[in-house]
Amino acid sequence: RFGALMARGDEESQAVAYHLDSYRYYPVDMDVISWLGAYQVKSEIYEEAIKYFEKAAQIQPKEVKWELMVASCHRRVGSYTQALETYKEIDRKHPNNIECLNYLVRLCKELGKKQEKEEYQKKLSAAEAEQNRLAANTRTNMDMMNGGGGGGGGG
Repeated sequence: RFGALMARGDEESQAVAYHLDSYRYYPVDMDVISWLGAYQVKSEIYEEAIKYFEKAAQIQPKEVKWELMVASCHRRVGSYTQALETYKEIDRKHPNNIECLNYLVRLCKELGKKQEKEEYQKKLSAAEAEQNRLAANTRTNMDMMNGGGGGGGGG
């Protein structure tokens, strides 16, 4: 709590110290882990951020955002091969994750992996189509629940 208060009060170095102490004594507090990871990213110390995001991924293995943050940090330090492998692992665990597929397409393109890029582009297009279909169904269901037919104007 002190760390959060210090962060709000523009006492960043004090906030870091409190968060690090908190992490040392209770290394599974997701608020602390998330804050420390985000602080390291903001400070462009991506190698340190990776440690916190990997810890978060261990604690919350079904939460894809932590693995995406790890991959993002690898990408930001120029470890494109490691980033690609991390995104591939995410894709195996969380197929159809659009953010992951976007980065897979981009990295494969940058690394000259044309065939893989095309495969991931197909998966991305299919995932986006499915997302659009689900969104359209949700809108239709909401319209029906609200008694509207979406139709139109009076006069």
